Amino acid sequence: MWCTQHELHNMMSSNRLTSLMKSEMLRLYNIVVACKTYNRDGCRLYDIKHYKPTFHLHDLNKMDVNFNDPVWLRVVKDNADSHFFKFRKFWRKYVEGFED
Repeated sequence: MWCTQHELHNMMSSNRLTSLMKSEMLRLYNIVVACKTYNRDGCRLYDIKHYKPTFHLHDLNKMDVNFNDPVWLRVVKDNADSHFFKFRKFWRKYVEGFED
């Protein structure tokens, strides 16, 4: 069934979607907002701290992003707005040996 973003939000709020569909929509939302806000290293694209861009369903078709890339889920969790970001980035690179 095709629906608008507003209808989808209402269905999520009223628990008319399965938990799997809710988690998938939340994952897509987080990845789209992360791609619009941060680069792949987790550094901000804008100088406005804690700025969150808007999310639209049509962004899914316009973006050139692999939504299955685990890098974006890491960026959602660990980015320039999170505490000790630079320390964790240093730790991953030099102690754990992971290159971003």
